[in-house]
Amino acid sequence: MTDPWYRLASRLGHFARAAAAGPAAERPVRWAAWTYADYHWREARVPNGHGGVPRFFSPVLLLLALLVLLWFRIAQSVQWSLYLALFAGALFAWRLAWHLHLYGAMEYGGGYTPPEVLDPARRRYRRTLLFLLPAVLIGIYFVWA
Repeated sequence: MTDPWYRLASRLGHFARAAAAGPAAERPVRWAAWTYADYHWREARVPNGHGGVPRFFSPVLLLLALLVLLWFRIAQSVQWSLYLALFAGALFAWRLAWHLHLYGAMEYGGGYTPPEVLDPARRRYRRTLLFLLPAVLIGIYFVWA
């Protein structure tokens, strides 16, 4: 199982690097003008050879979205922003639990992680998610409702 936020951010980063490199005529041509590797997310490289998404990228991004939605709720007194904030809070709890416990264990789809390491990591992930999800949702609702 590959992290969908990782895939999205890797693809966006790869497209941004390709656009910054200039038109295709200015880039060195390999054996074809465009190959599968030009747009495949696994080919996004950083110096250590891994994809370009740092740890805790999606939780921080979702936390910023949550804070903007809660600020909008306070400043404008719009009820629908509270519901979007609850949704963003649920996503934040999910991504935070994943990055805390499964980020390292699920590298390369978990293929190189032995089961005696992967299974406890999954159990810790589920336990953390079961704690974080209600805590974040109840906290948002009672503090900002």
